Amino acid sequence: MREVFAELRGRTAAKVWAAVRGKEWLALDTVYGPIDAPRLVDAARGRGLRVEVRPTDTISYLPHNTTTGVALLIEDDEEAAVIANRMLAEGVPVDREEID
Repeated sequence: MREVFAELRGRTAAKVWAAVRGKEWLALDTVYGPIDAPRLVDAARGRGLRVEVRPTDTISYLPHNTTTGVALLIEDDEEAAVIANRMLAEGVPVDREEID
């Protein structure tokens, strides 16, 4: 599991084992998009893990300059959220993008 899912890499094997022992499933906190999810599912299944993907609705903000049409694409979700929240607090218009 630690080889496949980045959020588990920082945990020791004992901590991962303690989190899954006696449970039928483990829900991960990270939301994976349509590019990463299939790759991770294939990697997990290739290692003999049972994986279930549950669709979730997410909302993100895409800051862009409406004059030039250039978007500010930030790949790190945490950094993007911080910047979008600061822009919203300052009254900068941002587009709300809902992904189903």
